[in-house]
Amino acid sequence: MDFFLSPAFVRYELYIIWFCLLFIGAYTTYEIWMRLRNMMQMFSPKTRVIAPDIPTVVAKVTTDMVEPTVEKEFEAESSTQSILTPERRAEISELAKLIRTKIARGELTDARSKIIEGLAIDKWHKELNCLLASLYERDNEYRKAEFIYKDLILVHDTDPEIYMKLGFSLSIQGKYEIAFEIYKKLLELSDSHIEAAEMLANIAHELGRHEQAIEYARLFLKSYPRNADMLTVLSVSLIEQGKKEEALESLAKLKNLDPYNPRVREMKEKIELEVELSKKFAADVSTSDESK
Repeated sequence: MDFFLSPAFVRYELYIIWFCLLFIGAYTTYEIWMRLRNMMQMFSPKTRVIAPDIPTVVAKVTTDMVEPTVEKEFEAESSTQSILTPERRAEISELAKLIRTKIARGELTDARSKIIEGLAIDKWHKELNCLLASLYERDNEYRKAEFIYKDLILVHDTDPEIYMKLGFSLSIQGKYEIAFEIYKKLLELSDSHIEAAEMLANIAHELGRHEQAIEYARLFLKSYPRNADMLTVLSVSLIEQGKKEEALESLAKLKNLDPYNPRVREMKEKIELEVELSKKFAADVSTSDESK
């Protein structure tokens, strides 16, 4: 018992305590440094995840998106995907599954770190970039998501899914002019992508382009003739263009779908009265001319 209370043993115990404290301090410093580094990579990664240098210009994204010299640059970049080994591709695939799981669980910080890890292997990987963009959209950072989708379009320039995501991101930001061109390009790429016609009709209506709203609303209604929202867009656009008799046809369909809607009933009655008065006025003018 005296041995455990001796100065030599106490000194030995103090050495152990100091060593443990040093180890804890070093480990804590390392953990803090790793977390800071991950955060720095997340917001300014070495790999080009977002591209603020790509201007928000319709021509750059829609028709001839990149000039030949730039196109070669991206062809060279995207060619790295073809030299990935099957093991590397399988690794990214498993990583993507893990990231989706973490996002579903709400572990967003870990999900971002894993995305950066995957993009270090293949920075143009479509799914990883879309997952990163979705995280930005969760935080209402739609502009960052927009940059990611624009970068992806330069590499995957015929992928309808990316055009749809970019159009949505632009629409949320109120960039309707550019979103309109994106959805037009999407419709050119895929005639069956009828959701693009729906978005085009709504955006055209929002911009006051009633002729285009009518065109795309009718295109959408060919596939979904009982869609009340699109019938409303069509009716209002026809009224704005002075095509009141055609508007009455779409309003009649709308009333059949929702017979107790007071707004539809009032609009239909108003247009019917205007058409009737217009016909009566035209008849009176004709009679007056004949009497002369």
